[in-house]
Amino acid sequence: MNVEFAPGTNNIPNKPGIYALILNLDRDVQIITRGLRKFNLSKGYYVYVGSAIIGLKNRIFRYLRINYVKKFWHIDYLLEYAKIMYVIYSITNGREFESILSNELLELNYLKPIPKFGCSDTKDYTHLFYLEQFNQKILNDIINVFLKYFDKVYVVEVMKPGVRK
Repeated sequence: MNVEFAPGTNNIPNKPGIYALILNLDRDVQIITRGLRKFNLSKGYYVYVGSAIIGLKNRIFRYLRINYVKKFWHIDYLLEYAKIMYVIYSITNGREFESILSNELLELNYLKPIPKFGCSDTKDYTHLFYLEQFNQKILNDIINVFLKYFDKVYVVEVMKPGVRK
């Protein structure tokens, strides 16, 4: 298993890649996207899958400063309320892995898919998954989904689980 637990977000390269954000939402919220789509999201944890064709570092740093950017993607609206706990990523030029990883996560029966979230530019069912609890086993399962397709997987802990910054 070739997994590197990276020391911080400053070391995320600005290369094309695929990523998963592990999020903590501390209350129930309703978000309304720019397309006026409504999502009722429950308190708990979420896994969001995305791709960054221009560069991982720019994309992840954009998410970390979400209050300072114009909202464009569905995830931008969720990040008004949710905190990023972990970023899992791999380097790749293929955008198709966004769909592949999302479909693989559908197979994890403890993840509840949020239909049509974050995938309006694809035919995918979803790119966002809900779970009430989060633990090391779940983190390992998500890492293992990445390892099916990538030789190297990086994991960055952004905040301690259960702690808001």
